[in-house]
Amino acid sequence: MNTIDAYWMIVVSVSVLLALLSMREYHLLAQLPPAHPDRGSYWFNVCLLILASGGLLYGGHYIDIGRRTIEALIAIPPSSRYAIERNAVIHDATWVYESGEREDEIRSFYREYARAQHMTFLEDDHDVVRMSFALPSGLLFLTLHTEGKKTVLYFSRVGEIRTATL
Repeated sequence: MNTIDAYWMIVVSVSVLLALLSMREYHLLAQLPPAHPDRGSYWFNVCLLILASGGLLYGGHYIDIGRRTIEALIAIPPSSRYAIERNAVIHDATWVYESGEREDEIRSFYREYARAQHMTFLEDDHDVVRMSFALPSGLLFLTLHTEGKKTVLYFSRVGEIRTATL
């Protein structure tokens, strides 16, 4: 099972659990007499749990839509994984992937990809871990950063290339 499947399995499982707890609270509410003073707290619990279940599904979809957006724009190296834990914080125009490959392997992957797609590809001479791709929807920047044994790929719509080579 890949990380995206595991992510959705956890999101849906917790959401179903919250919905079941909401139904339990509703069942307990139905057993109370109409004038019981605790009816309001049961109604509050029912509404809160239903909203939490829906909010969790919406939040899960919001985080996952970022992955689908970037993968529709550009190819991702096969060994890379979408870093859900990092993308939950920065989502707007930045996407983060992690890879076990070295920086030079990832750079060569994108050089070949840009050539095959007849895409304008710029590489920063000053800082070789920054690349830019000219896509039909605008520029896309890639910054590579090594953290221990893994390489982190930061895709962004905002950036600049100081000194470029084609």
